[in-house]
Amino acid sequence: MPTSLDSTVAAPVIINGLQVIVLVTATEEIYLEDKAYANHCERDFEAHISNKDTDLISFNLLNSLLVSGTSSSPEHSGPVHVPTTQQLSLAATLVVHPSQTTRAAPAEANRAANEALRLLRQVNTIIGPVNANFATAFAFPSLSHGRLRTWKNSTNASDTLPSNLNDGDINTEIANTGSVWHRAEDFWQVVGWALNCSVAWKMRWQRWELWLDFMLTALSDDFDQRLEQAKQAENGHDAQDLLKESLILQNLLSCNNRAARRRFMRAIFADGDVRSLNEFKEVFKNETKDRKSKETNTVDRKAKKLNIDEGEFADYIDDEDEDDEVNEGGDVQSSSDRPTTTTDAGNRAFSTAIGSKSHELEWSGNEAINGLDRLGGMASILHRQRLLALLSKVAETTPAYFVTLEDLLDLFTEFIRPLPTPLLSMFVSPPSPYLSNHVQTSLNRTLLRPLLGLSDSGVDTTQLDQAQLENDYLPWKANSTTVSDNAKVSLLVEGLLRGLLSRGDLHLTMTLQRAVEWGVEARRTCMDWDGRKRTAERRQEEEWSEMVLEMSAARINAILDALNDGEI
Repeated sequence: MPTSLDSTVAAPVIINGLQVIVLVTATEEIYLEDKAYANHCERDFEAHISNKDTDLISFNLLNSLLVSGTSSSPEHSGPVHVPTTQQLSLAATLVVHPSQTTRAAPAEANRAANEALRLLRQVNTIIGPVNANFATAFAFPSLSHGRLRTWKNSTNASDTLPSNLNDGDINTEIANTGSVWHRAEDFWQVVGWALNCSVAWKMRWQRWELWLDFMLTALSDDFDQRLEQAKQAENGHDAQDLLKESLILQNLLSCNNRAARRRFMRAIFADGDVRSLNEFKEVFKNETKDRKSKETNTVDRKAKKLNIDEGEFADYIDDEDEDDEVNEGGDVQSSSDRPTTTTDAGNRAFSTAIGSKSHELEWSGNEAINGLDRLGGMASILHRQRLLALLSKVAETTPAYFVTLEDLLDLFTEFIRPLPTPLLSMFVSPPSPYLSNHVQTSLNRTLLRPLLGLSDSGVDTTQLDQAQLENDYLPWKANSTTVSDNAKVSLLVEGLLRGLLSRGDLHLTMTLQRAVEWGVEARRTCMDWDGRKRTAERRQEEEWSEMVLEMSAARINAILDALNDGEI
């Protein structure tokens, strides 16, 4: 069982109806001494949330309870209060809910959301995702969008809240049908929307990035803990149950065919274009709308009068009118309904003119689409890498519950191969490795085969050796003469070279030097500009590719120089 503090073991128990963790030391069990204080905090939390007063007081109480019993010394460790699964579920919603973040009053902005995030992080660190039962707290109910839409648009309170609340449940909409777990179809819709925001809605991405960072940490920690516990399980059935109940497998068990798996890959590579935004829609209604300023509201109130007989309701129904601006299907609206750089420099305008066959993404201000910005910048790309790494770990360790590594890498190839050269480099030869050496090498070899004109023999997961690298990959150019394809070949070969180096299986030989020299020269001299009509965007991409090719060649030669000098 994972430890929560040093050598102290975390044991979940129930005391007076309050779920706590009793820290068991080598000599004694330390029980909750101040039950009255804990119960008072529990009631106070419920009172604040039930009254929709979601300020930081409620989560301050929970954070205080959580850390009050912790100590660096097991002898002085006290009991640790574990928040209920619904409290954890609510905390995860508040981290990104517009009312607590982008639409909160300036004096209150993000305070409750940040305190909720601090609670989640501390629970994950101190209690652990398995003991805290994240798998239950962060579960998506199997509800259709139609039913959810009925709940969200209903004006009847009995329709907006579930009728089967249990004792201790939080009886408020934001903790139930208004939560992220009910508003979204599943985890992959949230991932797709969050990563869409990294490209198209920078203000919302500031919050979704925090949510996604925590969730990926929780998913990974939960799976790692369960893998260790499964190894120690006395029988196979217990081990299987442990793994199948993991957070990540809960969100993958329904992905039992290629079409479903392609959907989560589309979520991981969501790029903020019209098609992606239509597939992975916003989670909260009108969540991208800015908060009205106090000055604007004051002017509106003065300008409008209340006259019920004449149908003039002043500003009493303005919010409802604004909500109705979103079409029922939740599809992307025209650029005139979208924010522009006048309200958020990071937002994009999208052209969806009727009859247009083009879904090209346009930068407001006619700015050129820049390298990594196509996928939201470096922070967004790092989260995409983490998702791919987690999926590859699940495929390697539990293929029976998910998919084989070969089939998964085939999917990776389908979505990584079309990326422009600067983006491709982040997934095949990244500055910091994100996949295991074996998985990265297998992916790169699979991507290389069509570029080199080799027969498609499927995913090759056999171990690469130096002789294969020298004969099959290093000396060759792309099968085409485009600068883009030759830059991609160079990046992929560089990744193979670095993989062999990190394994300690790369040695300086004459054959290695010749293969490197021939390949670098062949890719540099044979390239030609793309013969298609060169738009400004394509011209810029070719210039980037030429720069990438030269930089990759320089890094490959630097590896040989370091080997020659004995530095590595």
